[in-house]
Amino acid sequence: MKVPDQVTKLAAKQLLVLKKHAPHILFGAGVAGVVTSTILACRATLKVSDKLDNIQREVVAVKKDEMQPYLAHHATPDIVVRRNLAAVYVHGAYDISKLYGPAVIIGGLSIAALTGSHVTLTRRNNALTAAYVTVSKAFADYRTKVREEVGEKKERELYLKSQTDVVTNPDGTKRIVTKTDREAFVRVFDESNRNWVHNNESARLFLEANQNAWNVYLRQHRHVFLNDVYKSLGFEPVQAGQIIGWVYDSEKGGDNYIDFGLYQQSNFEAVNGEALGGIPFILDFNVDGIIYDLID
Repeated sequence: MKVPDQVTKLAAKQLLVLKKHAPHILFGAGVAGVVTSTILACRATLKVSDKLDNIQREVVAVKKDEMQPYLAHHATPDIVVRRNLAAVYVHGAYDISKLYGPAVIIGGLSIAALTGSHVTLTRRNNALTAAYVTVSKAFADYRTKVREEVGEKKERELYLKSQTDVVTNPDGTKRIVTKTDREAFVRVFDESNRNWVHNNESARLFLEANQNAWNVYLRQHRHVFLNDVYKSLGFEPVQAGQIIGWVYDSEKGGDNYIDFGLYQQSNFEAVNGEALGGIPFILDFNVDGIIYDLID
C-alpha cells in the first residue's frame, strides 16, 4: 500500500521539528530522569535495611550450621558453610540489585540523554561558528572590492547607511539627529545616550578615555567582550556581544587593539566641529570575531 504524499510530507516536517527541538527534549528528559532516579534510590534505601538484616540473620544461621544440618554427612562442615554463605551473599546481592536496579537504569538513561543534548548543541554551535566565520570573511572581502571600485568614503557611506538631519526643538534651538540602518556593531553616540554631553570636545574625550581604558584592559586580561564595552558607553547589550569581542596577542588575525572608529571619515565633523552644540558620533567597533575561536 502506497503512503499518500501528504502523509509523507507531514511526517517529514514533524521529524524535522523533532530534530530541531531534540536538545531541549533530551535535556528535559534527562533532568526528569535524574529526579526520578533519585526518588527511586531514596525509596530503595528505605527498604534496603530490612534486606541487610535478613542477609545478616542468614549469615549467622549458616555459621551456626543451622541452615541445612542434614548436609553434614555429605561434606565437611567448612565446605558446607562456605557454600551456604556464597548462596546467601549471591541471593542478597540479587535482592539489593532488584531494589536499586530501576534507579540505576533510569539514572544511566538520564545521563545519556543529558550527554546527547550537550553533544548536539556543541555540534550546532560549531556549525554556526563556522558559518559566521565564512560569512564574515566573505563580507570583508566584498567590502574591500567595493572600496577599490568606488573609493573609501563612498563605500563607508554605503556601509553605514547613515542619515543626518537637523531637528528644531520646541524652544527654537536646533540639534543634529543621526540615524543608521546598519545593525551589526555600529552604534550612534548622541543625546539619546545617557553619557552624552552637549559638546563635541567633551564627548570625544569621553569616548577616547573609554577606548584607552579598554585597550589597557585588553592588554592585561587578553580579551574583551563587545557587550562590556557597550555597557560602559551606555548602549544596550546585544545577543552577539556575549561571544564577539577582541583578543590580544592572537595568532589568528586580530588587530590587538580596540578602535571605536572615532577618526574615520564619517566622524570628521563630529571630531573637528561643535556646530549646533554637538554632532553625533558613529561608532564602528573593529571586533576581531568570536572570542572562543581566537583563543590559542
